[in-house]
Amino acid sequence: MAEPKKPIKLYFFGDSICFGQYVSTHKTWTTRVSHSVSEHYKARDINVLTQVAAVNGETTRGALMRLEHDVLAHSPTIVWVQFGLNDANYWQSDRGLPRTTVSSFVANMCEICERLQVCGTKRILVSTNHRVTKKLIHLDEDVYSRNCDLYNSELRALVKRFASPSVYLVDVRNELEQITASPDQYLMEDGVHLNEFGHSLYWEYALRNLVALIDGVITESEVVV
Repeated sequence: MAEPKKPIKLYFFGDSICFGQYVSTHKTWTTRVSHSVSEHYKARDINVLTQVAAVNGETTRGALMRLEHDVLAHSPTIVWVQFGLNDANYWQSDRGLPRTTVSSFVANMCEICERLQVCGTKRILVSTNHRVTKKLIHLDEDVYSRNCDLYNSELRALVKRFASPSVYLVDVRNELEQITASPDQYLMEDGVHLNEFGHSLYWEYALRNLVALIDGVITESEVVV
């Protein structure tokens, strides 16, 4: 009797953008991706097991604390990593500093990627974040959006520094900028979280990227002796 095929394990490791805060579960982009890839590979008898390891309001500091339990322990095949919107945010209690300084954010993201590589993850997708329009009343109104832009730039540079075939950039920010000039079309009134249209845009972009990467993993597995 043939042994059952091992599933391809796809994990979304992130914050409220991956979790889908304020949107019905069946309408979130990660849930829709899970359903779409399952249907796409069903005819080929390939099981893509999807898990969303996301926590609302989380920074990379908290993500590192739970990385082992929530992700590494399950030996994921592909991991979509998306953090930064909370790291780049400013709370009044932080006395003018972001929740995570840019140097700490870069170090934390590097460590997350390094630990995923050591774990044997075949594809690590580092995602930029969409534009935000949230204004801060206790600081310069636009400082949060500018800081998010800075953290996105650091994510792009981080992927280049890795120069690894296992670490990919998924530039969500650039993709959405090409589709629509106004983030108000895909954001909720809070200026940060995705509305249903925003989740649809994420779903379409993520699905294109993930199907290509999953096909690559399948091809590699078929040629391994």
